[in-house]
Amino acid sequence: MAPPNYNKPPAIQFTSDSDHEEDTPTSKEADFFIWSRSMAQSLPSINLPVETWVDIYAATGIVAGTKLIIQNTGSSVVKLVESATEPLVDTGYNSLPTREFFTNADANVGAWAKSKTGGSLQVEEA
Repeated sequence: MAPPNYNKPPAIQFTSDSDHEEDTPTSKEADFFIWSRSMAQSLPSINLPVETWVDIYAATGIVAGTKLIIQNTGSSVVKLVESATEPLVDTGYNSLPTREFFTNADANVGAWAKSKTGGSLQVEEA
């Protein structure tokens, strides 16, 4: 069986059951419909310049305080800090290894990211 094409959702085709007057989706089509309705809209990746703090909320356009799911899609560890303003020192941060996920707390005052060698993040609302 070929893998599904997630770039273009398939048209949902309905099948009829002789015991029912209504049309109902097949199991596979219903599963896809539920999956596609439950995912948050993907945003463009955030690029992290070398040794530069980046405001995650400003970079994504998401309102500060919204709970986030953050994935490190780069090739180096990323430092994450909760702060309303750009951090002045590199202390009190969470380390986010490559390909790992992090979810921040509700009502976060701000979220900043920094990478020693540059990197990228994928961010979505939780």
